[in-house]
Parts: sequence; C-alpha cells; structure tokens
Amino acid sequence: TDAVSLAMAPVIHRGKARALLSLHRTAGQPFLPEEVALLVRAARIYDSWEGFAAHFHAVSSRSDEGERLARGLEQIVRQKEPDAMAGCVLDHLFDLLPALYAFTVIRSPRFQYAYIETKKFEVPESFRYMDRQTWAYWVLMKGGEPLYLEGAASRDTAMPVLFRGEPFPPGAVAYLHPLSSGDEQFGIIGVVGREATPFPEVGRRAAGRFIEQVAALLHLALLQKHHERFATLDGLTGLYNRRHFDAELPKELSRSQREGKPLSLLMVDLDHFKKINDTYGHPAGDLVLKEAAHRMQAELRDIDLLCRYGGEEFSAILPGCPPGEAVAVAERIRRSVESLPWGGASVLPAPVTVSVGVASFPRPFGSLLTLLKGADDALYQAKDRGRNRVAASGG
Repeated sequence: TDAVSLAMAPVIHRGKARALLSLHRTAGQPFLPEEVALLVRAARIYDSWEGFAAHFHAVSSRSDEGERLARGLEQIVRQKEPDAMAGCVLDHLFDLLPALYAFTVIRSPRFQYAYIETKKFEVPESFRYMDRQTWAYWVLMKGGEPLYLEGAASRDTAMPVLFRGEPFPPGAVAYLHPLSSGDEQFGIIGVVGREATPFPEVGRRAAGRFIEQVAALLHLALLQKHHERFATLDGLTGLYNRRHFDAELPKELSRSQREGKPLSLLMVDLDHFKKINDTYGHPAGDLVLKEAAHRMQAELRDIDLLCRYGGEEFSAILPGCPPGEAVAVAERIRRSVESLPWGGASVLPAPVTVSVGVASFPRPFGSLLTLLKGADDALYQAKDRGRNRVAASGG
C-alpha cells in the first residue's frame, strides 16, 4: 500500500464518538490547517444532520401516534353506549401495545351500572365482581394509579390479574389503568401480553393518555344513560313510566308485524285505590302501589314490559303472547295481588285487588289505536262486572 497523508475528525453525538470522517491524499502532500478546519466543520454538520433526523423521526412518530389516537377517540364517540365504547377502546389498545388479551370493567354504584367487556378471552359465567385478591381490584380500589406488571412482580406473585384460573400465560406482562373522573374511580382497563415481548414505556404512555381521554368520554356516556334511564322510570315503583310505554309500544307492534307474531296488552287498575288513600293516608297508598307493582312484575317474563301508566293504573306489553295466554297471565296477576297480606303485622292496611283488561294484536285489533282502545274498554268491562276480575275485549 502506498503511503498517504490522512486527516480525521470524530463525529461526536451526545458526548460520545459515534463515527469518524477521514480524508486522504498522496504522501508528501500534507493537509493545510484550513482544510482540517473544514473537515471538523463537516463532522459537526453530519452530527447536526443525524440529530435532526432522530428528532424528525421522533416528531413523526408522535404525530402518527396522535393521529391514531384521534381516530380511535372519534370512533369511540360515535358508539354512544358505554358497553359499545368499552369494546371499541380495547381494539385500539391492541394497536398501541403488543397485547394478547384485554378487558374493560365498569363498576359504578353512582350510576347503578356494571359491565365487563373482554377481547381474546372469556370470563366464567360465575364472574360477577372482581375478587379482592386480584391486581385489577387492587388498582381500582386501593392503588388509583396505573400499574405495569412484568418480571418478578408478575411471575412471583400469587395474585391473578382479573380472576382465578384466567387463561393468561405464566409471567405475562400486564398494564392496568383505572377509569376515573375527578375523585370517582368507576372502572379499570387491563391489557395483558407475553413476557417475551414486554410493553415499551412509550407505548404505555400513549395507552395511558388514550385511556384518560376515554375515561372522560365513558363517564359522560354513563351520566347521560343514567339521566335517560331515570327520565323513563317511575320514582315510586321503579317501573318504567308512561313516557317509556308510549315509546316502546309502537316498536313492539312493528316487530310483531315483521315477525308475524302476536302481541298482547294488559291494562291493570287498582280497585278502590282512592278509598285507601282517603282512609289510611298517602304513605299507605304508596306502599300499596309498590307492593302491587312487585307482585305484578313477578308474574311476567323478562321480555315483557310492565309500566306505571298513571296514578293507580299499570300497563303490560306482552310480545309474542296470543290472546288465550294473555288472559292466563292477567289472571295470575289478579290472584297474586289479591293474595297480598294485609292487616296485623303486614305493611298493607287493607286488602288490595285489581281489575285487568286484555287486548291482542293482530286479531282482533289490527292497529295501535284500536289495540289501546280495546284494552281500555276491556278494563272498564272488568270494573263494570264488579272489579277484581279479568276481561278480554273481542273487538
């Protein structure tokens, strides 16, 4: 190899030599000081370019992450219902972290709402509440801060993440973040992954920011659902009110038409209720309404809808129920209310009975108005015949 003249300058990045710039020429032709200065300047320019490239990459990554989070939040807002939102957030968390499983638990005594959504696994049918000896319970009830389990903390503890016998792999990593609004903790989101692919800190930070914004949206949806629910509930009996009945009956009628199935309607009235109020007072009358409503509800199916129609009058929508079965249901209701204990140690001061009117769609009544009128007419027939009885309108 021929002899050469060399000029070298290190590329320093964050205090450490990361590269070396080198120039060479034929031996005997030394580099002038200004040429060496130019080489050093070039090394500094290269270092600046490398720093700019790294900075640009970081900014670009944050921008992409921000766009993904914005799209995720936009999709969650469109869901409206808390349970749909709970599932949507899990889909987006899988984009932020190398997850195997995920879950959302909403538990809000304030809004009387409880729900669990899972992704890639199922909870047992017996699962109702989080066991106290789980990390999810600890974060929700005790910690109040996000928790990341990995390594020894995950392998050596006897505590499961969500429930005993869960399908998560041994030593799995888990990121748990509470759902909170102000001082209220109303749920928790958990993401579980493999020990071999832990969740990077940058991903956990992004997930945390995302969940905090989701929590605000979820809390707003719970508040709205709570208000809507109580706007359609009767405060005394806990049944749905006339407003809900008026909204649901047309829907059930349309469904019956589409599916070619019958629909029956009951109108129920407490007999001589005014006399109970006048004789024993309104508190006694309130007890009668609540106890009678409870007895009526117990005789209906889960798909039936019992409402307080107004005052001492109730209505029940019975989907898929033909006329004969509807009369049998009405008779069960009548007997159940009649058997309410009264006097002595009972909370009810006087005997309680009901009169019931029954009408059915599509025969003999083929429209909403005729069905309502048929049930109302049948109720008046039961009252005219002496009360404490069932009457079915024949059109």
